[in-house]
Amino acid sequence: MLLIYFLPKQCIITVTLLLMGKEKIGIFINCVSFVLWVSTGIAVAALIRLRTTKPNLPRPIKVHLSLPYIYVTATVLMVGCSFYSDAISTSEYKN
Repeated sequence: MLLIYFLPKQCIITVTLLLMGKEKIGIFINCVSFVLWVSTGIAVAALIRLRTTKPNLPRPIKVHLSLPYIYVTATVLMVGCSFYSDAISTSEYKN
């Protein structure tokens, strides 16, 4: 409960410190979107693995197995292309 109380203040302070310079906001957005795409791609890949290893588990939403494969492929391509084209802003923070 104590962590939940202090979490918004810490987030506001962190984001404020990161966004002090206007030119740094693009780097921050690139880093956040990179992490977002990687995490959703890993989640869908885990869903594919769970569906292939344990197909008899109940699923609330049933879709054809090709859709998650297409999504993971598109995610890998987007992350790979963004990392290849601008590796500095997606991998490390520089002043």
